[in-house]
Amino acid sequence: MKNMELGAGSGNFGKIYFSPCCHTDKNKGLTFCHIDCFCDAYKLPFRENCFDMVIMCNPYGYGFYIKEDAEILLKELVRVLTDESKIIIIGNHANKFCVPKQVQKRIRQISLQSVRSLDFSVKDIDSKSLYPGYRFFTTDGRKTKPTKMVTLYVNKK
Repeated sequence: MKNMELGAGSGNFGKIYFSPCCHTDKNKGLTFCHIDCFCDAYKLPFRENCFDMVIMCNPYGYGFYIKEDAEILLKELVRVLTDESKIIIIGNHANKFCVPKQVQKRIRQISLQSVRSLDFSVKDIDSKSLYPGYRFFTTDGRKTKPTKMVTLYVNKK
């Protein structure tokens, strides 16, 4: 598949908006889901250079909150990404794992020898109009509304 969504949970966001997309999640107890591969985001079972894009839609429990975790995650994502690729993180200010300033701070702290450049951009989004009809939830089932899109442009060449 061309793209991968980490932590897809019970949703099908990646398959709707970023198809073709491989859905992953760590939680094997999901009852209604579209998961293609149950795995840990910090130890992905995929070969190197196999995805053009990684999508993290409102990630809870993993991401860029803790420096050590962010370093492991980013190195693992870069490993499975192709030479010119991107990581898209969609979330809001209430999710400490994907706050734009935190993501930017963490990527500046991480040394990636396999990356020539890693550019960062953030934009405000209206998730209701950008992703019409899609309902976003937190891991505990509360509705949420993503308001930011962080994009990391990865160039490994």
